Amino acid sequence: MLADALDGPMSETVAMQLWGTSNGNPMLLQALAGEQRDAGHLLQRDGVWVCRDDLIEHGGRIAEAVDLGLGHLTAAQRSLLEVCALVGELPLRVATGLAGRDEVDQLESHRLVRIRLVDGPVLTLGSRFLSEVIRDNVPPGRANRLRERLEALTEATDLTPNGRLAHTLWRIECRMEADLGLALESAQLANRVGSFETCLRILGSLGNGRRDPEVVLMQLVALVGSGQQSQARQLLESIDAVDFGLSSQVELDLVTAELASTSGDYESAHRTIAAARARIRNDQDGAVDPELRLRIELAAAELLALDGQHASSIPGLEQVRQDLPATCAEHSLRAGCLLAEAMAVAGRNEDGLQLAQALVERLEREGHPADLLESAAMGLSIVRLTAREWNRRDTVSAVGLSPEAAQRRILSATASVAEGVMDVHCGRAAEALKALRPLVSQLRQFDPDGLVGIASAAAAYASCLCGDLKEGLRYLHQAQECRTIHSRAAWIFDCDRDYFVAMAAAFFSSKDLAAVKLLEQAEQHRVRGALTAELFAISGAVRLGDSAIAEELATKASVVQGAFARLCEHYGKGLAGGDPEQLLLAAEHAHLIGNDLFALDAALAAVSLAEDANDGARTAAARARTQQYRALLGPVGVRGESRTPLTAKETDIALRAVGGLTNRQIADELVVSVRTIESHLYQIYAKLHVSGRSELSDVLEVSSR
Repeated sequence: MLADALDGPMSETVAMQLWGTSNGNPMLLQALAGEQRDAGHLLQRDGVWVCRDDLIEHGGRIAEAVDLGLGHLTAAQRSLLEVCALVGELPLRVATGLAGRDEVDQLESHRLVRIRLVDGPVLTLGSRFLSEVIRDNVPPGRANRLRERLEALTEATDLTPNGRLAHTLWRIECRMEADLGLALESAQLANRVGSFETCLRILGSLGNGRRDPEVVLMQLVALVGSGQQSQARQLLESIDAVDFGLSSQVELDLVTAELASTSGDYESAHRTIAAARARIRNDQDGAVDPELRLRIELAAAELLALDGQHASSIPGLEQVRQDLPATCAEHSLRAGCLLAEAMAVAGRNEDGLQLAQALVERLEREGHPADLLESAAMGLSIVRLTAREWNRRDTVSAVGLSPEAAQRRILSATASVAEGVMDVHCGRAAEALKALRPLVSQLRQFDPDGLVGIASAAAAYASCLCGDLKEGLRYLHQAQECRTIHSRAAWIFDCDRDYFVAMAAAFFSSKDLAAVKLLEQAEQHRVRGALTAELFAISGAVRLGDSAIAEELATKASVVQGAFARLCEHYGKGLAGGDPEQLLLAAEHAHLIGNDLFALDAALAAVSLAEDANDGARTAAARARTQQYRALLGPVGVRGESRTPLTAKETDIALRAVGGLTNRQIADELVVSVRTIESHLYQIYAKLHVSGRSELSDVLEVSSR
C-alpha cells in the first residue's frame, strides 16, 4: 500500500514507522504517507523513500482525519480521551470518576482506549499516535480546565509514575508551579526511560539557582544522554562547590565516565570507574546501595566492550550476575548479554551461545515484558554473529511484531543489519542486497545507532560478489568515509566493517595488500584477547591466498570453541599439509554453519590438491562438492570474477598448467616453491570460479576467443 501511495520503494524503517503510527488503519496509513511526504519527513534518497528522523509530523490533514473519526463521541467521552492523552495513563477508578463506567466501556469497544494492569487497572489510549494528535490539538485554556477537573478528583500521588511525569509537564505547560518532590521524581523517571530533554525541561522549571547534588546529577545525566557534551563539561567543571555524599559521588563518577566514553576518551573513563570502585571498597558503613555497585561493574564491562576488550570483563560480569537480586530483570539481562558476548569474543563460543539462549528461554518462561524479550533476542543474535553461527536466525517474540509494539520504541536497524551481514558472510549476496540497498539509503539519512559504516561495507562486498563492481566501489567509498564512526550497537559490527572493506578492496587492488590489512586486524584483536575475531581475520587472509599462515590458522583454531573454529582447523591443516580430505571436512563444516561461500573455497582447494596428486576419487568427490555449493550460491562470484582479469603472473602460471606441466615443473621453471604455485593456482581457480585444470582450460579458451 505504501509503495502505491508513494510511487516507489521505501526503507523498512519507514514501513515500520508508518505501520506503528497508523495502528493498522489503512485509511490513516494512506493519509499519513501523503502528509509525511509533503511535510518533508519522508525523503527520496537513491530512489528509496527514507525518513528524516524518528518523529512523525502531526499536520492539519491528520488532525482533521482524527477529529472526524471522533465526531460520534459524547462530550464526556471526548473529555476523557483528552485527559488521558494529556496525562498518558489513568488509574481506572479515576477514569470512571471522570466519565462513568459505561462511557469507558464504549471507548474500549471502539478500541480507542485499552485497559492494562500496572499495579492495578490503568486506562491508556489505543495508540501512541492517537494520544499525540489529541494532546497536540487541545487548546491551552481547555487543557487548564481539564487539569483543574482532574486535580479536583484525585491527588497527583495517586497517579502511576508515568502519569505523575506527564502531570508535571502538564502543570508546567499551564504555567503552574510544580510540587518539588514530584518534579524531582518525574525528572529522575524521565532520565531512566531515556527522555533526557523532558528531564532538562522539568529541572529548568525549578529555577536556575538550585545547586542541590541531586538536581546537578540529574541535569548532568540528561545532558550526557541527550548528546550535549559541551554543556555537560561546563556543568562538570562548575560543581566543585557542591557537597556530594558517597552514593552521589559514585553516581557522578558513572556519568563522568560515560561522558569520557562518548568522547572516545576510554583511558579517562577507565580511570573514573576505577575511582568509583575505590570509593565502594572504602565504604565501611554500607551506605552505598547494592544496585549502584552492580551498575559500576556493568559500566566497566560496557566500556571494555566498546574497545573490544571483552575478555577482561568476564570475571566482573560473572560476579555481578551472582550478586543480582532475582527481581532485577533488566540489570540481569544486560549483565547476561554482555557476558555471553564477552565469552564469544574471547573464544568461548559454545559457553556464550548457551548463556544467551538460556536468557531468552528464561524471560519467555517467566513472562517478562516484550521490550525485555526483544533485547534478549537481539543479544542472542549478536552473540551468534560474534561466534560465527550464521545458519541460526532469531525471531523476536510475536508481541514485538505488531503495530502496538512499533509504537512503543524508536525503531532500530540493528536486527536488519545483523541479518544482512550474516547473508553476505555466507555468500547470499543477492539476497542481502535486496535489504541492504534501501537500508544504506535510510542510514545515510537517519542513523541513531551508528550502523551506516557496517551496512555500506557489507553492501560493497555483496555488490562485488554479484559482479557489480561499479556499485561495489560506490558503497566501498561510503564505508571508508565513515570508518571513524564507532558503532554504538555492537563491537562485532566494527570488526565486520573492517573485514568487508578489506575483502571488497581486494576486487580493485592487490589481494596480497588486502590480506596484509586482515592480518593487521588480526593482530589488533589478539592484543585485546578477541580470539574469535582474530581467527576470523586470519581465515580471510588465507582465503585471499596467504597460504603461508595456514598452519598458524589451524593452531589458533585449536584453542577456540565452536563450529567455526573446527572449520578453520580443518581448513588450515588441509592447506598446510596438502590434504584434500581435511579441506573437504572444512567445506562440510562451513556448509553446516551456513557459510557456503567458505565451503566453496575449501572445496575448490581440495580439487586442486586432489588433481595434483592424481587422486581420481577425491577429485570427483571435491568437484561434486563445488557443484553443490555453486548451486546453493547461485550467480555469486561468476560475473564479478569474470570482470577481474588474471594478473600477468597468474596468466603465465595458468597457461603452463593447462599446457600439461605439473606443479613441480612450473615451480622449477619459475624458480619458486611448489607451495607458491599451489597458492597461485588456488587463487586462479577461485577467481575464474573453476574447480580444476580441465575447467581452467575451457575458460582460458573462451577468454582467448
